[in-house]
Amino acid sequence: MKSWLQQFQNYFSVKENSEFHFLFALALVVVTIPLPKYSLNSQAIILLVVGWLLLNNMKEKWKLLKHNYRNVLLLSIPFFLHLVGLIYTNNLERGFSEIIKMLPFLIFPLIFYTIDTVFISKEKILQYLPISVFVASIITLIKASFFYFNNLGNYFYYDQLAVFLNKHTTYFSLFVVISCIILLKNIAINYKKTLSFLLLIFFIIMLYFLSVRISVIAMGAAFLFFIFNHLKGWILLIAIALIPISITLAYNTPHFKKRFEPSHTENAVLEDVDYRKLHWEAVFMSIKHKLLLGRGTEGDRDDLHSIYNDKKLTAAYEENYNAHNQLLEIGLDFGILGMVIFLLYVWFLIKNAITHNNKLLLLIIIIFALYSITESIFVRHSGIILFSLLTSLLILKKEDEIV
Repeated sequence: MKSWLQQFQNYFSVKENSEFHFLFALALVVVTIPLPKYSLNSQAIILLVVGWLLLNNMKEKWKLLKHNYRNVLLLSIPFFLHLVGLIYTNNLERGFSEIIKMLPFLIFPLIFYTIDTVFISKEKILQYLPISVFVASIITLIKASFFYFNNLGNYFYYDQLAVFLNKHTTYFSLFVVISCIILLKNIAINYKKTLSFLLLIFFIIMLYFLSVRISVIAMGAAFLFFIFNHLKGWILLIAIALIPISITLAYNTPHFKKRFEPSHTENAVLEDVDYRKLHWEAVFMSIKHKLLLGRGTEGDRDDLHSIYNDKKLTAAYEENYNAHNQLLEIGLDFGILGMVIFLLYVWFLIKNAITHNNKLLLLIIIIFALYSITESIFVRHSGIILFSLLTSLLILKKEDEIV
């Protein structure tokens, strides 16, 4: 009788079997992104790595890596930027922790560019995201409804809803917006059109409960993008005119009006725009202290917190706020040089999307860019995983090069 190890080897030596388990793991990675607890997604990534190891031998992987090394290096720039930052950080413990968090920027390109990816259907894999976001949303709304109807509190609003999401509402709204983009594409190509339309309506209602302001602008950009690509004549003009009207109406609904209430500092009450200006001004002042190379990966930011205190930004000081802007976040850790490298990384992605007419990739980059204006989108697992996976997956064409 064959040993279990021999049976295992014989099973995965069959190409169809190893491909099936890889696709299962990849789908599981997508499905677990919006679910509570990051550990589930991390475990799915480990399973994906195992599936990758079983697909082909290391000799073939090395051969493909040598052929596609530029793609891997360019897609992994955020990881290598943080790796170099370890050299001069004054907080190695937190720096190493950040490197582990940034690993998906290396893992996904390495996986996709060292195997034959003909068997991967990007379109089918992407369909799992709206389904998973829908399930996570329904579970959250059921919990909130239970509390509401039992007079235990109203959790149908912004940070209260985050209690049941077990995710930051801004990042969950990003999941919802990306899901809407996928659904809009389905509608445009008549793929499960009715179901996609119903899910789209549900997600728009969910965005109202989440009350994340940037999500409204992101949805406006998504609709505008699809309108320009699929409508013509006077219908196009009417649709374009409706977008700013819709955004204005959304911002004047009770939930969003509440989100625009003035922010409080230690000695003043400021409109949100003024508070943001003060916050970013403090970050700029901190960047100037280490202008060229920054503080290194997760370097101490005592001077930034001191500036928060001097400017009486009470919440920012007490909660140790990050930059709330991805480019400025890069500037704090890696200075002007890091910001330039990061912008080149984004340009590589945009250039690839334009060169290969990859409209979905281009729109996703635009959505992330919008969120990055008000959020340090790559400081959390959710932003890192979603962006690194989507860019690696959507660029996936063996015959294409980024540059």
